Amino acid sequence: MEEYIVERRGENEVAIVSVKTGGLTIDQLNVPAFIDANRVVEICASALRECVGLRFVNIPQSVRFIHEQTFDPCFDLQAINVAADNAEYASVNGVLFNKEKTTLVRYPQGKDFVKYEVPDGVKRIGASAFFGCYQLEEIALPSSVETIGKNAFMSCQFLKSVRIPESVVGIADDAFENCDAIARVCDASYAKSWALEHNRAYELTSDATWNCMFEESARVKLLFESVQAALKDAELHFDSDEKKYSFTFKLSCSNSGLRWTNCHVQVRKNDVILRMSSPIRCDVSNTRTLSTVVLLVNRINYKLAQGDFELDFATGELSFKIDVDCAALNSVPQTLVMAPLVVAKEAWKHYQACFLNAIFGFSADVEECYALNCVEDDDDDDDDDDD
Repeated sequence: MEEYIVERRGENEVAIVSVKTGGLTIDQLNVPAFIDANRVVEICASALRECVGLRFVNIPQSVRFIHEQTFDPCFDLQAINVAADNAEYASVNGVLFNKEKTTLVRYPQGKDFVKYEVPDGVKRIGASAFFGCYQLEEIALPSSVETIGKNAFMSCQFLKSVRIPESVVGIADDAFENCDAIARVCDASYAKSWALEHNRAYELTSDATWNCMFEESARVKLLFESVQAALKDAELHFDSDEKKYSFTFKLSCSNSGLRWTNCHVQVRKNDVILRMSSPIRCDVSNTRTLSTVVLLVNRINYKLAQGDFELDFATGELSFKIDVDCAALNSVPQTLVMAPLVVAKEAWKHYQACFLNAIFGFSADVEECYALNCVEDDDDDDDDDDD
């Protein structure tokens, strides 16, 4: 049980000065709205210093002020969550903002992203906003940002670059203290002048190039979120990677020889790629088997109307790949996600015996392997004979 050391701030109001955990590791901290009938309105600098291992902090509606160093040094912190009815602060994906989301107050030190794009609409990067964020390698600021506060990127030891748009008109002298990141700036901009004045390494870019990159990333995120919603609606149990915009899950094939397949969904700017792979691998060291499987893949793909089988020559993995065009869409409906899954599953069901025969070396004859379980193709041949 945590012990809270407080100071009075007003009638029936207190500030949390320190949180004592008795030396125990704590994973999550639910900051109380009241302590001994006193409303908690502030969290002071380094108040969470003794919260070893802290990963999640939940801020109640009552808090009106959070010090810029409140979360120092919380090296494992993954998310700062804020009650929806808090009048001063808001949280977006665990990142702390002011209520209007015009100031980025604090990015959690332990959040395991290597790249972060500050949301459009943010005007100010607050003091110590990214202090000690050792996971980040790249930060991109939108063209809405105007000022960068003191110690904003201090001690970001692995940060390689920060994109500073032409809109920025103020950067604190010590914003990059103990940080070697390259400033990506526009020519003839305030940021370039600041970099020259402070002997800061920089690269020239353009707002036009950046805006294009930012819009592309935003679009991928929208498609990613819609695919995620479609998979949830289909009640599939999946793992997602928000950094790579991908999903992985297993799909049962109980009505076929394969018990299950591995599914990987990759979201890109204009398409969604589904890859369904077999748990059975081809022995790529066996030249005879490899040659048979390669020829069989080509033979089958020639007949397919949608999608293709592919063989990974490094691992021997055999997969069915189908590409869903989303260039004209801003979201992906469930039917557009599930239909390719059905196509892939049916393809495996139809041709699995061919591949198993080739992979396990029962036959080196491609046409003999191909003839197995290809009922529809046999029917087509019969029709040709009748003619």
